[in-house]
Amino acid sequence: MAESSLYQALYDLEINFEVSCFWDLGFRVRLGDDMNGWKEERQVRTWAEVEPALADRATRHFPIKTANLQGRPTG
Repeated sequence: MAESSLYQALYDLEINFEVSCFWDLGFRVRLGDDMNGWKEERQVRTWAEVEPALADRATRHFPIKTANLQGRPTG
């Protein structure tokens, strides 16, 4: 897999996700979608926590699809 952002890599692997925010509540990271259901949701306080939280959930729920993501730098 060519070097790219985690977000693009998940998109390319057809793993749906959503990141939303509301001032002073941090960021909501969700794995899945409205049509197929949400696999997991997590609230984090800072933007720096979004990518690691998303990567962790994706590798837990889609270990075969995300095997190439493990050990790759984030950011």
